[in-house]
Amino acid sequence: MNKKYNILAIPLCVAVLSMASCNNKEDSSLIVPPVDYSSTAVTTFALQADKSILNNLDSVFFTIDLNGAKIYNADSLPYGTKIDQLKVSLSADASAVTVYSPKEGSTDVEEIDLLANSGAQINFSMGAVRVKVVSYDGVNSRDYYINVNVHTVVPDSLYWSELACKELPSAFAAPVAQKSVEFDEKAYCLTSDGSSYSMAVSDNPFDYVWTSGAASFPQPVDVRSLTATDDALYILATDGSLLRSTDGTTWSATGEVWHSIAAPYNNTLIGIKADNGTYDFATYPAAASLGAVPSDFPVTGASAAIEFSSKWATADQIVMFGGRSASGEPLGTSWAFDGTQWAKLSETLPALDGVAVTECTICEIDTVSWRPIENTVLLAFGGRKADNSLNRDVYLSRDLGMHWKKGDEFLQLPKYMPSFYDVDILQFEHLLTPKARTLGGGWTVMPTNEPFYLAPWEPVRSRITMLPTSWHCPFLYMFGGNGEDGSLHDVVWRGVVNHFTFRPLE
Repeated sequence: MNKKYNILAIPLCVAVLSMASCNNKEDSSLIVPPVDYSSTAVTTFALQADKSILNNLDSVFFTIDLNGAKIYNADSLPYGTKIDQLKVSLSADASAVTVYSPKEGSTDVEEIDLLANSGAQINFSMGAVRVKVVSYDGVNSRDYYINVNVHTVVPDSLYWSELACKELPSAFAAPVAQKSVEFDEKAYCLTSDGSSYSMAVSDNPFDYVWTSGAASFPQPVDVRSLTATDDALYILATDGSLLRSTDGTTWSATGEVWHSIAAPYNNTLIGIKADNGTYDFATYPAAASLGAVPSDFPVTGASAAIEFSSKWATADQIVMFGGRSASGEPLGTSWAFDGTQWAKLSETLPALDGVAVTECTICEIDTVSWRPIENTVLLAFGGRKADNSLNRDVYLSRDLGMHWKKGDEFLQLPKYMPSFYDVDILQFEHLLTPKARTLGGGWTVMPTNEPFYLAPWEPVRSRITMLPTSWHCPFLYMFGGNGEDGSLHDVVWRGVVNHFTFRPLE
């Protein structure tokens, strides 16, 4: 609030100060009252509406830090927003408000009298803009610095840049096969050199801390068949025998012989039995018969199952994608299981064998408030087409696989990543801090012009805002994959949605 003084009180104040000075002859210093910045306070700040720049531009929230004399939008504007010709609305109890707007390609600035020209265009594209506020009496003045922050990367983009590469956690120098699953909140990575097997286990893939040991199988196994239920690990031997383990190193036979493993469902494993060209569903532990396998159901090569729940269903459900039918045809179907029966949901994904599908939370911008909102989607990576060429497009589904579309350019894989099929994607959270958002565990940084995370400037800590000192960020880990010639990529990639590397605002 602007303080106004009665003009008759001024001589009285002067007299009192004079008397105080005369009564203390040893101290001849004057008593100087503290500066009252309320007479130069900026009370409101906003951008004026301009649909040619951004819808609802005037709704963008700005923080006014009176202590630090800073004005800024903590939630950055969408990537690509033009901020070189913005109009502002500023309120202050002042006799003069002067904006010093930078000129493009020059060190000069344009002085703008904002009180006289409220519709002036201001250039915020060259950094902080200085605004000088002068009090009504002309005695006090203060400089404020305004930042209009814009994302320099797209928040919902998925970058794999800073995670390339680490070798697979294996006891073998040149593994030829691998399969990675999540079990008991840990990552399990099984590798083989063609005759022996190694199992590596980690509860901290971010720092790449693994415990490795030999996996003891009673007979040779199909590494790619490794699957985890809620209570055990399963794998098929090369003769179809179903093996079980609770630690990943010691395995025992179940007595079952299957053609392939379809999917886990809670504590139950669903498989497929083959008999003279006919295929039937099987379960372990044995349950009610699920009947014959439909002709367009994937008997091999389907994605790992995604588990979800719905308010419209009483039981958990799983859904899986792609694969090959009994006739060898690649499929673009989505199949769901509700504990009692399978149902085909759609056929909108391109026909792909060995496609990897993962659930992922991305951040998008609400076009009304221009604040980030989180949406859970499915992302599909890699796979082999009908002609055995490899797919490089990343596909996105917003409705659990009912419909798919090619993701935008910011969701696509970088050029330096090889094409692949039969890759495994696991997701783990890691605790980040403002000073520790970079690589852990000696990950090799790939050369790229795309930043790993956005940190244009740290939001100012005010008296009323307590920013978190740490937060959990989900990372995606991509294990292995095979190239067009069938050889294994001995590599782990780590990806992250950029938005979740930003320090939350609240």
